[in-house]
Amino acid sequence: MTGALMKMFLFQAVIIFIIFVVLKNILEKQLVESAIHEVENLDAKAIDPALTEMSIIHCQALKAYDQMRLQNILAKKCHRTIRLNIRRDKTIKAGIIIEGKGIKIDHSLRGRLREGGLFG
Repeated sequence: MTGALMKMFLFQAVIIFIIFVVLKNILEKQLVESAIHEVENLDAKAIDPALTEMSIIHCQALKAYDQMRLQNILAKKCHRTIRLNIRRDKTIKAGIIIEGKGIKIDHSLRGRLREGGLFG
């Protein structure tokens, strides 16, 4: 009986872990997509003409597709190539932070928790 209970517990633990990983990946994708969408909706007039580079802070390695999308969007808005300095920071837990001269777009899990007053 104990062996069967242990197998059931292990099975449930594996299922919970899989669900957690899947939900974290969905959250990650949604946060990155919403940040890219916010960049798309930036008013080109609000972007500093001296802007030449932006910092991209990401929890995981930023997908090449998302990096290219950001570069293309920024190039269209600024009419020049904007250099992206990409770095990883696991403390943001999920999502992305995009910073540049006069621009800060925080779509990280840490930032969302701060907005909600749940994280100091």
